[in-house]
Amino acid sequence: MILIRPLTRTTAGKPYYRPQEVETEILGLLSLGIEERMEKLAPTSPSGLTVRPETLVYFLREEARSNHDGRFRILYDLVMRRYLAFFRPADRQVGGVTHTDGALDGVRQHASERFVEKVLTDRTHGDDRLDIYEVKFGLAAAKDRLSARKAVFRHLDREEVLNPLENGPMASPEVEAAAARLADAGDTTKTDVSDYRKSVLAVIDTLPDKYRRVATMTMNNIPIEASDADAASISRLVGCTPKTARTRRDRAIQMIQDKLGLGALT
Repeated sequence: MILIRPLTRTTAGKPYYRPQEVETEILGLLSLGIEERMEKLAPTSPSGLTVRPETLVYFLREEARSNHDGRFRILYDLVMRRYLAFFRPADRQVGGVTHTDGALDGVRQHASERFVEKVLTDRTHGDDRLDIYEVKFGLAAAKDRLSARKAVFRHLDREEVLNPLENGPMASPEVEAAAARLADAGDTTKTDVSDYRKSVLAVIDTLPDKYRRVATMTMNNIPIEASDADAASISRLVGCTPKTARTRRDRAIQMIQDKLGLGALT
């Protein structure tokens, strides 16, 4: 008699149960030999993959318990592919150029890191947090996505609140004028490469990464935000809110001013 490993996690005092169709699929695969089962679980053609993700998680955990590293790795890659399919891609092509949405990338990374941690913990000494993925894989991934979004955007909001330069939604006219000067210094259509521009570029290279990126984009006349969904903007490329992007730009300008001499950009 073939027995399916029971789930151990409970909710409101009641144990989790897999849907009947999942258990039926698991039983069918358990009746096969290992090689035939792996052909069903990991077909050579992606179009041949018809096994439910809940079933894949079941057998991933079984291979972890049997300590077969090769089969575990194959199923791990399949499960991760199915998991990440519930997240919007962070990269998109615009005019032949790849743009990465930092916020989307942060959400994918935040969620996937925690999912992998559950998988690895389960492999070493068991982790019933994976049980839900054998019950409703899509629902579990969607909840992970929501939790990751909250964590990522809470971090961005905290950065805005803690930044001492953030006194309002808009920068002062003086700072906007300095930003315009910075963009003018980066105008690549000009034939002369002035000492001033060389100095600005040299200073930008010394800035912390998050300020250097924003200053470089400002020099390339990329706006803080754009109404066109396909247009590049600093907030979209960096993956933050327009308010945070403006704060970083203002701070970058202040740092450049300090290094070049007060008022050098204004």
